[in-house]
Amino acid sequence: MWVILAILLVILAYVYLANVNWGRFWNLFNRGGWVILALYIILGYWYFNHF
Repeated sequence: MWVILAILLVILAYVYLANVNWGRFWNLFNRGGWVILALYIILGYWYFNHF
């Protein structure tokens, strides 16, 4: 369950970053997108420490 969820999140993040140009990405980042980015990092850290 958690493995599938983690893989889906990584794929979604990759697709999102691949399709959004950097200017729009930085605008989102400055508006609070860093929270989402931090969640991905925390999820990745948790994933690698538990599997």
